[in-house]
Amino acid sequence: MDLYPWVVIAHVFAVIVAFAAHGVSAFSIFRVRAATDRTELRTLLDLSATSLIVAGIGLLIAIVLGIWAAI
Repeated sequence: MDLYPWVVIAHVFAVIVAFAAHGVSAFSIFRVRAATDRTELRTLLDLSATSLIVAGIGLLIAIVLGIWAAI
């Protein structure tokens, strides 16, 4: 069984997850200006921080899988 197609599919999926999580962070930062309540602001900032962690993990996985696919 050839693993190459599965590695490439997983790599593309990890890139999509990283970009989507980065987009969520950007969206929440733009919503911070409109936040009027401290609870809403805290929720938006927590969402941004969590999505950046997910984006970082997705990017790391994408890099590892990209190197694996290149080898």
